[in-house]
Amino acid sequence: MITDRCDDIVSTGIQADALRLIHKQSFDAVVIESEAEDSKVLDFTFEVYGVRPKLPVFLTNDWGTDLAMGLKGLATGAFAW
Repeated sequence: MITDRCDDIVSTGIQADALRLIHKQSFDAVVIESEAEDSKVLDFTFEVYGVRPKLPVFLTNDWGTDLAMGLKGLATGAFAW
């Protein structure tokens, strides 16, 4: 999870911990790293949207340049609605 316009990164590998953090803190985005399509990822995404419906959720299997570009766009308001 990334906070403060991509300045700070908060990381956890436990979905329950991530949801607790999302309840307590404000985040600009959630990034989920997954190597396979997994129903747990979809369930977690629905849970995130249940807590914060407008919070962008990115799914990646690689921390490559596309992710960095997407997060930069988020920081500059490219995904504002």
